[in-house]
Amino acid sequence: MKIDDFYRNVARINLNGSILALIPAIFIVGGNFVFLQNNQIMLLVIPFLIYSIINFQLYIRKMKQALIISKNLPEFHLPNPTIFSSEQYLLYFFNTLSPRLLLFFPNGTLAGEMKEYCEIGLKLEGFSKTFAFYDFNKELICFFGVDEKKLKIEVFNQEKEYLGCLEKSNQFLSKKMKRELLNREGRFIAAIEGSPLYMDERIVDSFHLQIGSLQRGWMPVEWNRYVLDPNTPVLSISKELSEKDKLLQLSFLIDEFFIKR
Repeated sequence: MKIDDFYRNVARINLNGSILALIPAIFIVGGNFVFLQNNQIMLLVIPFLIYSIINFQLYIRKMKQALIISKNLPEFHLPNPTIFSSEQYLLYFFNTLSPRLLLFFPNGTLAGEMKEYCEIGLKLEGFSKTFAFYDFNKELICFFGVDEKKLKIEVFNQEKEYLGCLEKSNQFLSKKMKRELLNREGRFIAAIEGSPLYMDERIVDSFHLQIGSLQRGWMPVEWNRYVLDPNTPVLSISKELSEKDKLLQLSFLIDEFFIKR
């Protein structure tokens, strides 16, 4: 999948919404014509027609954007790509009945995706929700277990080996939520700092050096040709981190997109 495919998928959702909105309108018109013959009943059709028209306009807009993006996508390819081949990723939240967070490489190709893990009998025990992270080949990379009571998001590899957690706690004086990344032994790895009002998060280690970030509105200029929304979130991860620490760092995306927002 590439970014233009994402826009086409969103366009199809809008088209489906437009068509579905016409169904009750047709039943109202048909039922009124055959049985009731009351002109005031026809007023009930108006909200459905407005909703249908809005969704159809969104469908046209997204399809146009998909065409523009497909023409402007760069031709270069990452050599032997892995899930962590890049230091920066574009993030798209696919808000459907089964929400997904898509991560794209800077060249516009899919890097991986996060979504709730729904395999019967294979969920992590003791957690209110389980999320999974897959690479671009749909291979399972790791699990995230959400413990809402303990305010934790625990991270496990594909063999369900514990890697560490994101731990949250309330700071009553500052009225902020303190968020820290801890390794499997419970030692501090990094803290997540930023504003609770807008998306501008920094991940800093024990030396207060930035090892990652999640920002909206700070997209590199060269991406403007194929990323039409300048507020698209950009994830940055330091290349110096081990793969385990990178997976641990991704846990805050679960908090940002599936829990907080």
